[in-house]
Order: sequence, then structure tokens, then C-alpha cells
Amino acid sequence: NVLADRVIANSESTKRTLLQSAPWLSPNRVEVVYKGIDPAPYLVGAEDGLKLRRELGIDASDLVVGFVGQIIERKGIPDIVEAIPGVLREIPRARFLFVGEGKLSSFLVERTRELGVSDRVVVAGFRPDVVRVMKAIDVLVLASVVEGFGYVLAEAMAAGKPVVATRASSIPEIVRDGETGLLVDIHRPDQLASALTEILRDAPRAAAMGRRGRQIVLENFTLERMVERTEAVFASRVKPRRGVRTA
Repeated sequence: NVLADRVIANSESTKRTLLQSAPWLSPNRVEVVYKGIDPAPYLVGAEDGLKLRRELGIDASDLVVGFVGQIIERKGIPDIVEAIPGVLREIPRARFLFVGEGKLSSFLVERTRELGVSDRVVVAGFRPDVVRVMKAIDVLVLASVVEGFGYVLAEAMAAGKPVVATRASSIPEIVRDGETGLLVDIHRPDQLASALTEILRDAPRAAAMGRRGRQIVLENFTLERMVERTEAVFASRVKPRRGVRTA
């Protein structure tokens, strides 16, 4: 935009993409302001997760890998599905919970049946209670090929859950590899399976990742932080003029 003094991007990855597609745009005119969530609902009511498990027929002792989002190619659904047998070979009591709808919903059901793992998979469809879902799972998985800003990553971290995700787009800006979760390459179901297994079999490490993830969300990805950064961008462009009072 030639007329804009500043352009706001929701991640460094988005900024890079923007600059590549608009070589005439000066990097100095693009400010990164990360999106934010309200973390408050995720910080209390852990029992809500157990209630949801009972509703979905998932045992309290199961180790639950959760996916929340559109059931589409871009979200890496085929890669997650192909990783399931590898995880179950090492962690037989693992369960996979898919929340969302999309063009690959039928594929998800059919392919898990072909792989012989459908009894360990719960396809819940669209649900409005994402907060409860995040409390019900043990680890979030996101195998996106491209991602603008992964809200579900911040939501899972706010709930104190570790994340296994791909090194795609903005994801490494949200998930710190080895600190709040594990990152893997795109289109590598084998790496997904290994990373999920690694976290599921080490409860103390998973808990530590969850605690650190929550801390990072509270420091960087809240609505308040997003508003502060946005206001700072506007404030930096305000030029006081004689006789004009600025707030």
C-alpha cells in the first residue's frame, strides 16, 4: 500500500512473505504485531477436560493427542493420520482426537479405518468448546504446510499443554523447539510420530513444556499485549502540531 505509513503483519513470517510479494515496500514500514488470545478461561477448570473426555468416551488414563482446526490438506491432516500407527506401536494407550470439519473429513475416517487404528481415533467434528478441548488433551499436534498465525498453538500453550508442530511459516515464532514443544519438518509423518512418542512417554518433561508455554503466552500472546503493540505503532506515527493536543 503506497499510501500507508505503516503496515501491520501478524508474524515475522507474514512480513517476509509480504516483502517478497511487494519488493517496492520498505521493510521499515512493516511492523509485526502478534495476534493475541484471552488466556483467562484456559488457566482454570482443569476438571472441564475430564468431563469432556467422559462425553467423548475417552478414558482418564488415555494419553490424548489433539488436533483442532480445519480438516484440510494445508493443515497436514494426511501426515498426522500416517503418523498414528507409529505412535500406537510405542504408546498403545494413546488416543487421537480430531476437532473440526473440512474437505478431508471423509478421508480422515476412511484412512484411519484402512490403517486399523480407527478404534483409537475420535473424530468429534466442529465444537464450540475449544477451551474444554485444550484442557482434555495431553499434547496438541499441528502439521501445517503453511500457517499465518496459529491461534490453536497459543490456546494449547495457555492451557499448559506441549505442542508438536511443523517448522512452517510463523509456527517457530510461537512454539520454541525443545522448550514448549517439538518442531518437525513438513510432510514427515515419521518425525511427527517420533516427536509425539517422545513427549507422551515423558510426563515430567511434557508438564515442564506446558508450564513454559503458558508463561510465554502470558508474556507475548495476550489480547492486552496485542493492543499495546498496536497502539505503539499508531503512537509512533503521531506528530504533535502546534495548537493540537494529543492523547
